[in-house]
Amino acid sequence: MELVTDGLRFPEGPVAMDDGSVVLVEIAEGRVTRVRPDGSKETVAEPGGGPNGAAVGPDGKLYVCNNGGFEWNESDGMLAPHGIASDYSGGRIERIDLETGAIETLYKSGDFDCVLRGPNDIVFDAHDGFWFTDHGKVDYAKRCHDIVGIFYAKADGSHLEEVIFPSNNPNGVGLSPDGKTLYAAETYTCRLDELQYHRTGQGGPRRRTGRARNPALPPRRVQILRQSRRRWRRQCLHRDDRRMRHFRRLSRWVVGRICRDRRHLYDQCLFWRAGHADGLADALGNGSAGQDGMAAPGPEAGA
Repeated sequence: MELVTDGLRFPEGPVAMDDGSVVLVEIAEGRVTRVRPDGSKETVAEPGGGPNGAAVGPDGKLYVCNNGGFEWNESDGMLAPHGIASDYSGGRIERIDLETGAIETLYKSGDFDCVLRGPNDIVFDAHDGFWFTDHGKVDYAKRCHDIVGIFYAKADGSHLEEVIFPSNNPNGVGLSPDGKTLYAAETYTCRLDELQYHRTGQGGPRRRTGRARNPALPPRRVQILRQSRRRWRRQCLHRDDRRMRHFRRLSRWVVGRICRDRRHLYDQCLFWRAGHADGLADALGNGSAGQDGMAAPGPEAGA
């Protein structure tokens, strides 16, 4: 391995260009940078906020997921994000002209009734559209952690849709070689999610099937959970200790599948994260709300 350049401020989303250069983002600086083969660097654009994943679209322009910005901790030569930026500028998808550096906001939170908190990674399909993940934001001051999803959009700005909700802070995203299967990595649950879909008309994709991959959880259990939610809930919560021990091993991704609505989802995730199995059972039984400030999705969540 050879070092090409250094001194970048939290680089992400490298895109190899035809001229041998690499275009990437520097999240901590709100900047898009081109790195030449000789290691020299030049600024392409400065969109501000937190430019994250990037990809070249069908028009040759750079499409950037902008997460709106982080606060940063820097010590002992290490730089790491820490919570939502005090000057958070909103989640958005930006289109950047690589020749002129002109920046255009293609989609922002509220467009097509979609909430964008922290767009993270992006991949284009063969139909002039792209998928992107929203990793969400953690707001320590307001004691809330966003519940987010995975989106599909058209490169011409005509369509934006939240195809998957909820997803536990999805990060990287990619498509299979035939373009029919989407893969998304959930950072905190250590899971890889798979989604097969088909296109309908001129709009976005429609979900067919999906499952999570995790060696620690037998796939058979996921199928049971999907096909018979009420029966599985009774088994998990009211059978013997062996069943309850298995239930405690389930991740938030699986717990989310037995939720009856969005409010129950974040209540259950709250109790699961805290490790209170009894509290989780109570939340399922009576629909009580959580107490530590986890916010429901929407414009007001962590804003």
